[in-house]
Amino acid sequence: MSKRIAALVLVLALGLSLAACGGSKAEPSLPPLETPTWSAAANASDNPGSDVIYQDQLSNGLKVTVFTDGEMLLEGTDVEENLKNRSILKDYINDVKTLRLGAGVVNVGEKAFEGFDRLERVVIGEDTLVIGYAAFSGCTALKDVSFGKNLQKISDFAFSGCSSLKDAVLSDSIVSVGSNAFKDCAALQNASFGPNITEMGTEIFSGCAMFANLRCGSNVAPSAFEGCAALSSVTLEDTVTKIGERAFSGCSALKYVQYPANLESIGSYAFAKCATLTNVTIENCAQLAIGDGAYSDCGALISVNLAEGVVSLGEKVFAEDAALEKVVLPLSLKSVGYGLFYNASSLRELAYRGTQTDWNRVEKAKGWNYGAGKTNVTTFKAA
Repeated sequence: MSKRIAALVLVLALGLSLAACGGSKAEPSLPPLETPTWSAAANASDNPGSDVIYQDQLSNGLKVTVFTDGEMLLEGTDVEENLKNRSILKDYINDVKTLRLGAGVVNVGEKAFEGFDRLERVVIGEDTLVIGYAAFSGCTALKDVSFGKNLQKISDFAFSGCSSLKDAVLSDSIVSVGSNAFKDCAALQNASFGPNITEMGTEIFSGCAMFANLRCGSNVAPSAFEGCAALSSVTLEDTVTKIGERAFSGCSALKYVQYPANLESIGSYAFAKCATLTNVTIENCAQLAIGDGAYSDCGALISVNLAEGVVSLGEKVFAEDAALEKVVLPLSLKSVGYGLFYNASSLRELAYRGTQTDWNRVEKAKGWNYGAGKTNVTTFKAA
């Protein structure tokens, strides 16, 4: 009998030893459950039948649930730190492909998900208002972001280096987009901005070599899209009233711009050095002022037709436009700056929609037509 007891003890000891060596992942403080303990998690996964493999609540109240299908759900409070800093989570985070920000997550902190290089999809919930500085920076596998319908702010560098992201369709609730928010998103092609953005940073898509199409309903901030070398099409909704200085300067592939009917100002050098822009046609506008050098150094620009409503043209607006041949000016024009056509040596036809008497009333700076080939105002009452 004593030999049987001794053998049984030996077997149990061996079994415990093997169990202790069998797993390499850290154990969560709450054991894996068939369904999450907090109610929001139960229906959050795209695959409702998937099991929970990890669940915990951090010291700040953030609830973390990881499912077998590669989804991670966060709930309860703000994301204040990069979860990779939590050693107990590191083995699970490496398997996360979908991130869902659930109830109670209002703010996503600075660099919160930086370097989650296997993350492919982000779903931002209704409670989230702010995406912090560089929050998703370096998420190189990220392909799809569903921006929450109540999201208000995307901070500087928030999605910088997300090299697999193809589209950035921002929700209408967003009022602020920071500088370099999508910097170096090498695969990004299309972007859409809602009508309520009041703060727009500079160089939002800097380094986005494939960024080709923009639809924007908000005023365009200075230098916001400067140097986007692949941007070929810009559609500005009628909610846009201002285009800032250098907003599209250096967009060397830009061929098409749809101007809004309520446009009031085009800033200095806003479209300068747009090398493939062949024509500027503004069909409708408000009391529009066009700033200094706005279309200067556009080497392919051939024709310009300005709508009634344009009231002023700054200095050298069409300077260095060597291919420019024809310009139609509106009756509404009140002032013209110096060197409007400086070094536009091919200009031969300059038309005006008023009479000679009307033209004489336009305030013209000395040398306004300096360098404009051999032309003066040759056509009146132009169609």
